[in-house]
Amino acid sequence: MNFFQNSFSDDVGKALFGILNSDSTDTLNLVSPDNTSDGWLKKKWITNNGERILLKAGTAPYYQEPFNEVLTSEICNRLGIEHVEYKIIKNDGTFYSSCPDFVSPQTELVPAWHIVNTLKKNNSTSNFNHLINCCGELGFKDTEKIKQGICRMLTVDFIIANTDRHYNNFGFLRNPDTLEWLGLAPVFDSGTSFFHSESVFSLKNPYLRESLKIKAKPFASNQKEQMKKIPSKEYCSDLDFGRLDGISEFFGKLISKNPYIEPERAEILCKTLDSRIKETERLFEN
Repeated sequence: MNFFQNSFSDDVGKALFGILNSDSTDTLNLVSPDNTSDGWLKKKWITNNGERILLKAGTAPYYQEPFNEVLTSEICNRLGIEHVEYKIIKNDGTFYSSCPDFVSPQTELVPAWHIVNTLKKNNSTSNFNHLINCCGELGFKDTEKIKQGICRMLTVDFIIANTDRHYNNFGFLRNPDTLEWLGLAPVFDSGTSFFHSESVFSLKNPYLRESLKIKAKPFASNQKEQMKKIPSKEYCSDLDFGRLDGISEFFGKLISKNPYIEPERAEILCKTLDSRIKETERLFEN
């Protein structure tokens, strides 16, 4: 079913968000792209003036994930990194992140999980190089650009302390008709980051916010080790981190809209954002 150009029902989306009238279950229309949406966050597709928009909610107790998506968009904007643009919308008293569909009838997303299983990995090859080797085996034209894109994505993940960049959370674009590989997909789905579920009590402990203690995926178990395992200096040295000046103020104003994030938590997060940017700069300086 081609949902890019054909209409679809919002019944499944309503059911996923728990707002479907029980009287409507007998006439439930299952024709919807929501049937195959991955991930554990509540999400649904809508159309707005013909454009396909994905809405994603946050999780209790802070409902911070949608705001993290917008923060990531702003960081990528300032650093010139290709990404999916996220915005905050409010509907029925709930905040959602919204983003346009970044694939089309002429493109499809292939998760990295399918790529990384193309070849059998040997013990002497790092996970990063193994993925690049698999790209070469499949006929990617510019593996250097793939290396650059992944390193830049993971540098942003380091800043936002993203703990969920698994192999199904980034991928590659392909022409579904010719099967030509088009390159790395833009950065997307970064909400499970920036201590979204940590309490204020935990955030007050600076030890828990150290990069060696923050989990990472897919190439290492913590953020600091992951940056060591990728050629970030080679492919990210031209990033101008000075363009991130003032971004903590941007994030502070953004999360002030969220009634579940108290001022003390917001202050800690903004200070942490500044410190993570400085730590990222030191990684490249050293």
